[in-house]
Parts: sequence; C-alpha cells; structure tokens
Amino acid sequence: MMTDLKTLFQDHLRTVTASYHRVMEELGYDWLVIHSGSLEYRFQDDMSLPFKVNAHFNYFVPVTDNPDCFVILEPGKKPRLLYFLATDFWYIMPEPPSGYWVEGFEITIIQDVAELKPFLPANLSGAAYIGPSGMQFKQWGLKQLNPPHLMNRLHYFRAVKTGYEQELMKQATRTAVTAHLAAKDAFYAGSSEFEIHLAYLSAARSMESDLPYGNIIALNEHGSVLHYQVTDKHRKEAGQLHSFLIDAGAQVAGYAADITRTWSFLQDEFSELIQALDREQLALIDQLRVGDPYPQTHLRAHGAVARLLHDFRFVDLSAESILDKKLTSWFFPHGIGHLLGMQVHDAAGFASNPKGDLIPKPDGHPFLRLTRTIEPGFVFTIEPGFYFIEPLLAELRTKPEGKYVNWPKVDLFKQFGGIRIEDNICMTTAGPENWTREEFARQMKQ
Repeated sequence: MMTDLKTLFQDHLRTVTASYHRVMEELGYDWLVIHSGSLEYRFQDDMSLPFKVNAHFNYFVPVTDNPDCFVILEPGKKPRLLYFLATDFWYIMPEPPSGYWVEGFEITIIQDVAELKPFLPANLSGAAYIGPSGMQFKQWGLKQLNPPHLMNRLHYFRAVKTGYEQELMKQATRTAVTAHLAAKDAFYAGSSEFEIHLAYLSAARSMESDLPYGNIIALNEHGSVLHYQVTDKHRKEAGQLHSFLIDAGAQVAGYAADITRTWSFLQDEFSELIQALDREQLALIDQLRVGDPYPQTHLRAHGAVARLLHDFRFVDLSAESILDKKLTSWFFPHGIGHLLGMQVHDAAGFASNPKGDLIPKPDGHPFLRLTRTIEPGFVFTIEPGFYFIEPLLAELRTKPEGKYVNWPKVDLFKQFGGIRIEDNICMTTAGPENWTREEFARQMKQ
C-alpha cells in the first residue's frame, strides 16, 4: 500500500506543481508562499481553537496538524517546504517529516515564523501569499494576500481529483462506513443520540476534531433539522423510538468522506418511504454522465420527490402537477449535492471557467452547491431528501397550493423527521463509481 501511495503521490505532486507554476506564469507571479495556517485563540483566553489546515497547503503536503509551515513555489524549481518543529515542553510537537511524500520537497526545519524572511525574494512585486493569516506578513512587504484572480484559477482545477486524492477519499469512505454501521447497531439497541455519537467515534477511531464536520445524529423529529447540531443524552422510552438520520464522515490526510443514511426502527410505511427514496437515489446516480450539467440531476431529484409525494398520498395531485405547482421544495429544500475533497463543500462549485465567472443556480433552487458540467475525476455527493419540517409546513398551510396536501398524513409523519441518503460519487468516462455503496456492500458481506 505504501509503495502504491508513494507512486500516486509523486504523480499528484507533479500534476499540482505544474498547474500552480502554469497559473503563476500566466499571471506574472515568480514566487508564491502557501501557509499551513496558525493557531487561533479564544477571545481573551489562552486556549486555542482546533487547528484546521489551509487546503492549499494540504494540496501539496499530507500534514494536517502542524501550524506555521510553508510551501514555497518558484516556477522551474522543486517545491520547498519550511517545516515548523520547535522545542516545547508544554505540548508534543509533530514528528519530523517522513514517509511517502518527503522526496518531493526541499525541506528546511524552522522554529519560528520569522525564519521565512530569508526566503523572501528581493523584489516582492511578483510575490503572493495564500493562507488565513497574511496580515502579519504584510508588514514584511508581502502585499498580495490571496489575490482573487489567482485564487479563482487555483480553485478551478482542484475539482478534478488525482489518483492519489481518490485513494485517500476511498480510505476515508472505508472508515466512515465502518462507523455508520456501528451507529446503526447502536440505534437499534435503543441508544441515545449521544451514545450513538460515541459509538461512531469509537468505530472511526477518531476524536471529534478529527472529523471533517460535526456529526448529525438525529432521532425521530430531529431528522427534520437539516444541520441538527445537538446530541440528546436521554434515551427514548419504549415505543417512542421511530427513526434515525445520521450524516457523518471521516477524513484521511485531510480528504473527506461525507455519508448520510436513514433508518426506521420498525418495518412500517416510513421504512417503505426510505426504500423508495433509496431506489430513486440509485436511479439518479445511474443517469450521471460526463458532459452533463450537474443541475440536471438536481431537477431530476425533484421529479423523484414528486413521485413519492404522489405515490405515498402526501399530496392529492399527479406527480406532474406537483412539480408544476412547485410543491417539492417544501419537502426537499436543499441541493442534491456538492463537490467533495479537502473541504466537504469543495471549492469552485459554481465556476464556469478559471477566471471565476459563475454558472447561476436554476431559478427557484437557491441552495444548490454545484452547477458545473461534470468532468472525469469530479468527486461529489448525491443526497436527495424527503422531510417533514415544521416551519416549512406551517408556511405551506397558508399557501393556495397547501389545499392539495393530505395534512393528517403529513402530521402523522412529522414524528419521523425526514430522510436523507447520501453517497460519494467519482465520475469516470465509463460512468459513475459509487464508493459509498461499494464499501457498504463489502463490509456487510464480512
């Protein structure tokens, strides 16, 4: 595995370095420094916030836990890494750089941020900084901090994942699926949200700060809150446990998996609704093709939700009429998915070109996070949902189209919260690869 990963990383680093050098030459930059980031502290406190590495640094270096490191790029030269490694008796310092990736860099160990100064070029007019803490370097004469015309170009090609990036995301998927299955078992054992969350962390062998985003662990009506951020510590009483929605991921060397599943405690009509949405989600994935606009899938998802509203008698209209009256958005208000990578909602999802021009979202669909045309190497999510969200339902009751809703049945289903099913898809010229389903199938056979 390490030999394969080393080869994949060497190819990745060549590709990424060449892309950055090409953009620098196009825009007239002859020096670029990429900062891993610095520790940030709570207001009037000496306790730091959890460190999150700058994605541009992580793109080059698979180190996510070391602040104040720098990658220096100069066209035609091997990338240089200034690796922070200080003596500290308060905290454990990261290990010296080692592993499959180190041969790609000229490495210098530093013990202070000021040691970057000798590496600055004499003429800073063609130099730029990328990172979150640039103001401290502005005093050194480094004036161009995250210039938009540079950032737009660097973000644009990041949507296409190299073989190395894909391998890390597959590894993250493996961890996330293991933890999802542990969470499912905890749900059926009657655990509380908090206990399910702990089961997930244990199976993923992760601290909360290791995860790419905060887990959504939602029982019953909590599943209707799209970004539910609480973990109730109380178990449900007998007969009061109905449903479980989990949106939780994992990451390897900074690359994320993002998976959602929904389970019914009983074999009931809500269970049948989950199965129906599951079939519709797989059909959406089967229709994905390189060269298609991603919003096309989003609009197809609304067609799927319309069919479910009709077939399960939530709305007394045909599926076509449900779509025509725009009733689906009350039950499926979010987008069908997003790019995935070092950032869970990865960069440049709306870009029409490297300059930063944008592809607009379809009218009436403000929460879609990806509008680009699908290319080979894109990794994104497909995550249709079907929810019973009280604030939206209360507003729908006041609308003329609310008269078509079977309110007694909708009110009965509010106890389940909602359904979301999310898979991670890698596009190839031969079609979509569903890493999530493949890993669930592999582990459930064991």
